[in-house]
Amino acid sequence: MSELDQRVMQATDLWRNNPVLVQMLGLSPVLAVSTTAVNGLGLGIATLVTLVFSSITAFLHRQFISDTWRFVWYLLILATHTTLVDTFMQWQFFPLYRELGIYVPLICCNIAIIVQLEKHRTEQRLSTCLAEAIRMGAGFVLVLLVLAGLRELLAGGTLLHDWQLLMPSNAIDAPNLVTDSQTMKPFRIIGLQPGALFVLGLMIAAKNWLDDRLGRGERPDETAIEPAQRARLTE
Repeated sequence: MSELDQRVMQATDLWRNNPVLVQMLGLSPVLAVSTTAVNGLGLGIATLVTLVFSSITAFLHRQFISDTWRFVWYLLILATHTTLVDTFMQWQFFPLYRELGIYVPLICCNIAIIVQLEKHRTEQRLSTCLAEAIRMGAGFVLVLLVLAGLRELLAGGTLLHDWQLLMPSNAIDAPNLVTDSQTMKPFRIIGLQPGALFVLGLMIAAKNWLDDRLGRGERPDETAIEPAQRARLTE
């Protein structure tokens, strides 16, 4: 195992190895769905549930998964749990499901989850596997919620204005759903696709700045670098 792989295996906390701010994996749903805080929270929770149950399934069946076909098995496990989550959301949270659209079925294509399943091949305890899955999923939910909340606040001047979508469908009174806000909208461009990249870039820059200020940034070990030597060729 390379030094890079060892660092990835060891750094599993929300800050040092966040799937969005550090690994920058699974950015397509993050950028597309983060228009409102409720959408971001809904997709984040759906991804977290899928990740946890897929990790448990992959861990319990790791002895039967061959090295050659392991990624096929990962996709099969992930697609199975994604289908279950997708069906449940259509049944109980259809208004929210309609807002999220195609990005709920596309959870099975999230490369960050596949990388996490690959890491579980070396785990020996289910508790450790479950803890790592929850930490990674929580990191994804946290970043998605902050990003979507900032975009909603800056673009629409509201925050969690459509919170009813987080309730089961039979508990929602459709006429009372808030569809538009009459409040001030100072930065409408933040609600568009370029605004998602802009806000995410600011969040990554802020994290790197805090790492430098707190001394947590990765710095190269200058003592481990050997000077280059000139080779002398003779006939």
